[in-house]
Amino acid sequence: MAENGKGKKRFITEKVVGRPITGKHAAKCLLLSVLCGLLFGAAAVFAMRYIPGPGSEEQKGDVVENTDISGNEAETEEAPEETLKGTLEVETEETEPIEDIVRTEVENHEYSSRDFESIIANISAITSEIGKSTVTVRSVSSDRGWFNDPIDTVDNYAGIVLSKAGETADILTTESAVINADSLEIVFPNETVAPAHIVGTSHYDNLSVIRVEGSEMAEGALEGVEPVKQGNVSVARPGDFVIAAGAPFGMTESYDFSFINYVYEEAPVPDREIKKMYVDISSDTRLGTFIFDDSGKFIGYAQPADDSAGFGSAVASAADYLDVIEKLSEGSSVPFIGIEGRDVSSEMQMSGMPVGVYVTGVMTDSPAYAAGIRRGDVITAVGATECSTVSGYSAALSNLACESPVRLTVWRAGVGNEYTRMEFDMVVGAR
Repeated sequence: MAENGKGKKRFITEKVVGRPITGKHAAKCLLLSVLCGLLFGAAAVFAMRYIPGPGSEEQKGDVVENTDISGNEAETEEAPEETLKGTLEVETEETEPIEDIVRTEVENHEYSSRDFESIIANISAITSEIGKSTVTVRSVSSDRGWFNDPIDTVDNYAGIVLSKAGETADILTTESAVINADSLEIVFPNETVAPAHIVGTSHYDNLSVIRVEGSEMAEGALEGVEPVKQGNVSVARPGDFVIAAGAPFGMTESYDFSFINYVYEEAPVPDREIKKMYVDISSDTRLGTFIFDDSGKFIGYAQPADDSAGFGSAVASAADYLDVIEKLSEGSSVPFIGIEGRDVSSEMQMSGMPVGVYVTGVMTDSPAYAAGIRRGDVITAVGATECSTVSGYSAALSNLACESPVRLTVWRAGVGNEYTRMEFDMVVGAR
């Protein structure tokens, strides 16, 4: 490679010359420009037509309109930038659950005397509605004095109207109200008095159904009397407000108010499991105490119980006794064997226990006790019906007739925790 006169090396160089522009090439560029212009123009029209701008309907809340008294619209002024910014921030933040909002508002609300008066007025209205369904049951016992003169003893009990058909009504009350009565009278909320007779009684449930007939009452005697409305016990939870009506304070036509303290979902009672609630109220289970929810609907009745210490009064769910009440209203007896039990759990099965109803207790004057069934046995069948749960056992029992023979299949643990299959014959009793 040769050197120039100044002593610098000269590298190979190349001059790049572009392709000459032809008419065909120029036409292509012009066509491409026109197409791009059409596309961008269409996009702009779409945006202006369909995408809301700052003054669109969606943001009308960001513009403040001033209207004078005559109704004429004044000039509008735009909301300050800080307001728009706050609105956008509120729209993007996570919404608080409505339950938390309500709870917060209730906790922060400063109650006044007017609020208290409103609450009392609502409770008074509910108790007035309940009063249309509650009655006084007069239990009359007749005797003779020293000089053979007739002596009538009258005890008052509480009851509620289950149903009303024309001038006939069925009343639910306690067994105590009828067990020693020579005659019965019903005093309705409208002060009408009518004779009544027993339809059915359940000793183990402390329930009785009595009836008044239209032929034994004056015309219009049931005017203003309303049957109770059935409440939804399945949703009852601790903290729910309840009303006790009937005779909670040991006298009829009394009321008490409180909240549910505790709920026992599967409380064992003879031959079934029930939902049992505990409430901090007065209750007289002998005279009759009936429990209503905060809308005045019937949800249960106070029950004698020795396991309510520390929880308040025990309340049996009305829904779990609808079959009992229905049979009593029909004049039928309710089948009874007399065991308390629970489902055999998976943990119990792992120890070798068969699937069935584990007997936790036996009523001493029951058919089961007389037949020889004892605590720790596992019942797997009632007659020909297999049962693996307490509910299945209760359903099988409800299909039996009182005074009919039945055979229970039972597994009993022996030496080495080995279970032996046994069968027990008995006669079905009545509750």
